[in-house]
Amino acid sequence: MLEKSDLHGMQELIKGLSETFALTRSCGRYQLPKRDKRDAISVISSADDFVILHESLEAIQRCQSRISEWLIGISLELKLCLT
Repeated sequence: MLEKSDLHGMQELIKGLSETFALTRSCGRYQLPKRDKRDAISVISSADDFVILHESLEAIQRCQSRISEWLIGISLELKLCLT
């Protein structure tokens, strides 16, 4: 079971990962600054559940992959039936 401190660490992991996403301004010409990329993703948690929201399915899938790797380090795993 994830603890509150684990969820906070996971949120920071996801926010850091979001800085690497290729997001551009609406005109499509300029990359968004890291701050805006971090704000473009939301992690909502309750107890030991969490939801990641982003406009790009690819971004969510990258987050899922990275979270799976991170959870292995603390001897946990995602339940695929709930993912």
